[in-house]
Amino acid sequence: MDKKVGLVRRNLSLFTFIAVYLVIAIVLMFLESFQLETQWNVITTLIPFFLLGVILDFIVSRNHDLQKGYLIFAQLLPTGIFLLFGITTILMIIERPPIEAFNYIIWLFIAAPFFITSNFRENYRRRMISSLIGVGLVGAIYIQLTTMTDELEEGNGLIVYLVCIFLMFYAASGLKRLFYINLILGFIDAAILVFLWKNPLTEASRLRGWDYDIALQFELLLLANLIICIIICLIDVLIREKERKSTL
Repeated sequence: MDKKVGLVRRNLSLFTFIAVYLVIAIVLMFLESFQLETQWNVITTLIPFFLLGVILDFIVSRNHDLQKGYLIFAQLLPTGIFLLFGITTILMIIERPPIEAFNYIIWLFIAAPFFITSNFRENYRRRMISSLIGVGLVGAIYIQLTTMTDELEEGNGLIVYLVCIFLMFYAASGLKRLFYINLILGFIDAAILVFLWKNPLTEASRLRGWDYDIALQFELLLLANLIICIIICLIDVLIREKERKSTL
């Protein structure tokens, strides 16, 4: 029994995403019987979440410093995305307008787990100050260059995006040899915004302002930061695990 509990706990995030898939698959089969194409589309859509679950479980299983409650919370947090999706679906069924803030909040459910599992209490002052500087640079450049508020500022989307970037920067700075990486990432992100300001990528942004579709551009920026953050967190975990074993 203990082994089964340990197996579930070590792979809690992955198993939770698998459970979400099974629920979606069963509901779809009740609604439209078994459709191979539909089931395939669901699986391919959830593959990134399965991968996210595997990575998160790997990081959590090798964190020996945080309390179990924190770690379990971090493993379950990404599935909150599907809770928001369910609420949005219900609102559509009852013909209510969707909650626009959900478009931004979903990123918090992805960024926060890596913040929690990144030994966030270690060197927190240095990491927080450098992360705030990096995020401040991104926010200042955007506010300086923006020509339109669009939905970002009206829906507090900019604040949510900057909070997500801060969480990612903070998590990435857990690697002792690259504690300044958040400053580098902040400079790169700010430079990308300047590039987009000078070179709008879409026809709509050329005609209506470089930040006409800034929400999409910010999400691509967040995705790039997330991938870099995950890679750095994995490297940090491997280094810490190697150091821990060498001291045993």
